[in-house]
Amino acid sequence: MANVKISELPQVSTLATTDVLPSVASSVTSKITLQSLAATMPQVTSSVSASYASTASYVSVFPYVGTARITGSLILSGSYVHGSGNYIDPAADNAFAQGIDNEVYYAHGFAQGRENTVQGMGGHAEGYRSDATAQYYSHAEGNNTTAAGNYSHTEGASTSTDINAESSHAEGYLTQTKAQYSHTEGYGAETSPTAEASHAEGYYTIASGSYQHVQGRYNLASTAQSAFIIGNGISSANRSNLVFASGSAVQISGSLNISGSTNSISISNGYVVLTQVSRSLNYLNDTAAASGGVPLGGLYRSGSFILIRLV
Repeated sequence: MANVKISELPQVSTLATTDVLPSVASSVTSKITLQSLAATMPQVTSSVSASYASTASYVSVFPYVGTARITGSLILSGSYVHGSGNYIDPAADNAFAQGIDNEVYYAHGFAQGRENTVQGMGGHAEGYRSDATAQYYSHAEGNNTTAAGNYSHTEGASTSTDINAESSHAEGYLTQTKAQYSHTEGYGAETSPTAEASHAEGYYTIASGSYQHVQGRYNLASTAQSAFIIGNGISSANRSNLVFASGSAVQISGSLNISGSTNSISISNGYVVLTQVSRSLNYLNDTAAASGGVPLGGLYRSGSFILIRLV
């Protein structure tokens, strides 16, 4: 086929790696196989058709060793592993593992860092030895954290959400969230299994009732709903509360210093002024005070004497 123009050559629709292509350099014409040509082309500047990319002849040039630059988009179908010692279960479609010794066992899982594990659908584990063990869409990050509740999130160091703590959050250090929709933060704080939608923060605080807010340190736990607690204990064996508010009652253990005024009590130059008592609560005795609406234990005056209604 000497002296035949290229335009007059037969046309083919597919190429094999052993096919020979002409190469002209310095007026010298040589030949090169498709496989050798592909190995010398680290930069791809044009798109490759799907039909060509899927042929066995094209795939056979991989694995590729060297530097490559991709101009445009790169779309990967399937799972992706990058680093050393990483593992993705064959059944885990569209999963991702990057770093060192990470493991992904369910579809859409994502693990990066070192020795992290994803054991549920769409889980995400990152950092060091953090595990997303919930069945669905949990996120564990940091150092040695565990997200066991569906849709839960842990971060920090040695934090965890319980298997029943759906949609919960634990952050800080050694915090534990054991109830759904609850949140712990700080150092050693905990929401117990009965503390749905509660919040515990501070130092070794515990929320034990639904809808509670607990802060401070080493509080005395209570299962009262919607309680507001400020702990002031000194250890796990010696817990106490500075403030406990639940229902319509507020308990204060310690001193209460009021700066300013209330409707009936004010502070003036360090003196307590009982405005309502001095103006209108003047009764002869407890019987008269009771008739005037003074409750048991309430203050009233008889002339210039301050009395407490006891009967």
